[in-house]
Amino acid sequence: MIPNKRLLSFTLALIVFVVMLPDLALSAGEDYEINSLKGIKKVAPIVTLWISDNDNLSSLKNTLITQVELKLRLANIDIISTDEPAINADAILMIEISIIQTDEPPNSYYAFSFLMDVMQQTKLFRDDSIFTLGSTWATSNMVVNTREQEFESTLRIQIDRYIDQFLNDYLKANPR
Repeated sequence: MIPNKRLLSFTLALIVFVVMLPDLALSAGEDYEINSLKGIKKVAPIVTLWISDNDNLSSLKNTLITQVELKLRLANIDIISTDEPAINADAILMIEISIIQTDEPPNSYYAFSFLMDVMQQTKLFRDDSIFTLGSTWATSNMVVNTREQEFESTLRIQIDRYIDQFLNDYLKANPR
């Protein structure tokens, strides 16, 4: 039984909107996104989890950051150490994951959305003395009704798929 179905429906609708927002913001085209990856040598991967009251998933963040770092290293992309500020990297690879548990175990189902975003230092057109972080490449997805037993593997498969998409675009921009 799902507690407060209206709240869950509203939350899922909000997640869908937030997931679609990057696609609307970056409608300038895929070439813009790929070209923005040219020359990146060092990346700071950051994973943020937004979890609805579930302590069982606390180790998931470390698992995901290890998975992401491994894929980046295998593509010969340097990873900034956790001791250094992320701003010292050429780019920040932000992965934000929102997770909602729809019921209590053992009947739990999960819905999750994620946004993968490459953030780089940019200048404003109106005043080129102002530097800020801007999103130059992004992708997102949402998965609903994943059973508790399949949740972590489903999430890891999705993250892998979109890291591969990033790496494919990265290698197009930086051929070896």
